[in-house]
Amino acid sequence: MTRNTSYLTFQLKQNLLSKKNWGVCLIFFAWSLWFCYQYLPENGTLENFSRQEVTDKLLKNEKFMKTFKPAFPNYPTIANAGIYVPQFITAERAQLTAAGKGDYKKVAASMNDELLLTDHLVLQGQPWLSYPLQYYNDPNVVRDAGSGNQSRNGHYWNLEARTRLQQYAHMKGDINAAVINQQTALQQLERAFFYGLALALLIATAIISTDLVTRDRKKTSILKNLPLTSWGMINYKSLSALLMSGGLVLGFLVILLPRNMLRFGIGSLTLPIPVYQSISFTTILLGRFMLEAFVLLLLGMWLIIRLQIVLQLLLKSEFASLAMTSLLLVSETFYFVPGLVSINNWSLYLLPSYFNIGQLVVGFQNFRYETTKMTFMFGMMFFMSALIVIEVVIYCLTHKRHTGKARLS
Repeated sequence: MTRNTSYLTFQLKQNLLSKKNWGVCLIFFAWSLWFCYQYLPENGTLENFSRQEVTDKLLKNEKFMKTFKPAFPNYPTIANAGIYVPQFITAERAQLTAAGKGDYKKVAASMNDELLLTDHLVLQGQPWLSYPLQYYNDPNVVRDAGSGNQSRNGHYWNLEARTRLQQYAHMKGDINAAVINQQTALQQLERAFFYGLALALLIATAIISTDLVTRDRKKTSILKNLPLTSWGMINYKSLSALLMSGGLVLGFLVILLPRNMLRFGIGSLTLPIPVYQSISFTTILLGRFMLEAFVLLLLGMWLIIRLQIVLQLLLKSEFASLAMTSLLLVSETFYFVPGLVSINNWSLYLLPSYFNIGQLVVGFQNFRYETTKMTFMFGMMFFMSALIVIEVVIYCLTHKRHTGKARLS
């Protein structure tokens, strides 16, 4: 075993023996259990298929049509409901019939038709119809940078669902209700990224790496007889923190995937994922989403670790470095507090805008910031540019200190 490998192993042991890191791991895994077994199931997809719900809607619409009297004076605002409600009834009956036969491609096609009709009527301004309440009651998906026009939010989610359902209806392989409801293991992982998994991992990474430099001051004897420059030491420290953060990722996958695989199946990497582009959607494969999300996650973790190194070298304080990094990670929330910070064109050039990796890859950040520039490629370039600056700063700081010590000796 070389000295370099020995030093990396030593740093890994330091990380694993740290009470702080044990606390971070326990908190993260407790959060993961809540997130996977309560939050994700309770916050299902905005448009899913349930025989009971479709049956209830069908019965409600049939009851409405039995009592509907368009000539009655109190009905002028819904006079044309008698034209369109039967179309909803037809779609709902088609969904139940197709589900009874196990033909979920037809279920998806009929759901798409129903959503298309809904979108058309709502955008017309029909007073008797609106987008479903679930489009607006989830704080994770409603916070956008628009003018407050609720139809904008509703149209976005309606179009997102229609894009996905159209692809399901024309897929080569078979699909089932779990695929439509995005309950398979891989689809749940995609939803986990959308709802903030990456941000949680980045915060945990920041805490893990908050004492990489400062802890050496407490045990200066460990630096003796190690022929490594400060630059080399810091690189191995950073790698040890990245490996430990990678362990958190594996732990999360162990918590999320097996249970959903047993209940709903693993899913497929060829499933379509809608990606927002300006006023329309395109689709990418789920496998591509996973690749892009994990690439950005890896870059984000390394960026946070190296940023912590810079702050510790400059501030010489664990608390100060952690406080500043944590504020950076969560500061995007302040953009959407009314009257606090407004969304401007330069907002997309701020680092906090890119830490919610799942929403970046699917284009939801484009919708929130009313732009077309916030893509995977732009995010990767942005992370890489920030990393280059940070790496240069670390190199200058470590070599300056090392040169200064050499001159004194």
